[in-house]
Amino acid sequence: MGWTSPPPTADLGYMLAKEAGYFPHTHLLRRLFGEVKEARPDLWELYVEHRYAFEVVEDVYIGARYLPRRYARDVAEGLLEVAKELVKRACG
Repeated sequence: MGWTSPPPTADLGYMLAKEAGYFPHTHLLRRLFGEVKEARPDLWELYVEHRYAFEVVEDVYIGARYLPRRYARDVAEGLLEVAKELVKRACG
């Protein structure tokens, strides 16, 4: 599973830049969600609810840069559903 668009960290980073006034230089989703927690508690709740999925996405992103790896279709589809929910909540 490779990214054909900017990684999910880019969107969270943009949100932090817009709402908190700075752009974090990290690809760690757990750190970004922790930093966006106060500005967007709804996104923090989504992270807590689907933490396992966000940790897998983080591993996929890092692994795609350095290690070839395949993921089962159902895993990829589940991650896609969580990503869609993130976009829905983030964009209203």
